[in-house]
Amino acid sequence: MKEIGSPVFFQCGSLTRLAIPDGVTKIGSTAFAYNNGLVSISIPVSMEVIDRDAFHKCYNLKEIWYAGSKAQWQALMASHPSDPTEYDYHDALFEAVVHCTDGDIVPAGGSSPGSQTKPGQTENTDGAGQTGNQPAPGTFHTVGKYTYQIINQKEAAFQNPANQKTGSVTIPASVTIAGKSYKVTKIADKAFRNTRISKVKIGKNVKSIGIKAFYNCKNLSSVTIGVKVNKIGKQAFADCKSLKKITVKTTKLTAKNVGSKAFQGISGKAKFQFPKRKQKDYKKLFRVKGA
Repeated sequence: MKEIGSPVFFQCGSLTRLAIPDGVTKIGSTAFAYNNGLVSISIPVSMEVIDRDAFHKCYNLKEIWYAGSKAQWQALMASHPSDPTEYDYHDALFEAVVHCTDGDIVPAGGSSPGSQTKPGQTENTDGAGQTGNQPAPGTFHTVGKYTYQIINQKEAAFQNPANQKTGSVTIPASVTIAGKSYKVTKIADKAFRNTRISKVKIGKNVKSIGIKAFYNCKNLSSVTIGVKVNKIGKQAFADCKSLKKITVKTTKLTAKNVGSKAFQGISGKAKFQFPKRKQKDYKKLFRVKGA
């Protein structure tokens, strides 16, 4: 799903908390309008457009958990059509506290209801962010250098490198959030796009690498794709012009689960290391996908 249309969730009285899945790029006009019970939403960094009146008259929306930085949120809001001079104007997006990976954005006259996450700590998402003592699915948490999104009670997605944009990166097999261990099974869309990382090792529990996850990482020279990966999104490693060493441990890749142009624009001198029994199939597959 790439888009939440208009007005799909208009005036849903029972809607209180909302986690928009990673990969969604647009929310249509009045999609969630008149949801007075809505108090918290999680918005992925993949979001590109939030249309006019998408959250119109959501008077109780107090917290937004955004998977990107404050600058990214401000850029998203700069393109958001909103006119305070309009008749019956109300835009909840400008009245809620926005929790970003590098701190909170507090509306004029407001105050943050929770503590700002510091590097090396997990977020205390009490209330909107937790169910009982555990983080709620859809919420975002910064642990050390990286930000994760809770998928379910056992899994989390690597969302973005909140405090690391250069050097070598290891996507861990698991992460501990609020005292509970989660397997890291996914790398989100655009997680490292346009960063200056040089090497990446993908953890043994990762199954999915998102669309444009490493797009245009011009310094990336080496990547190890883990044994459980069964999906690589479109243009995942496209335009990584320095990428010369690709070690593939998984045997689960096919033409259907590797997106188009996944390796287009990598170094012409790139060398691949494939599992022995997949040598022939993978040479053909990766060539078709741009390598």
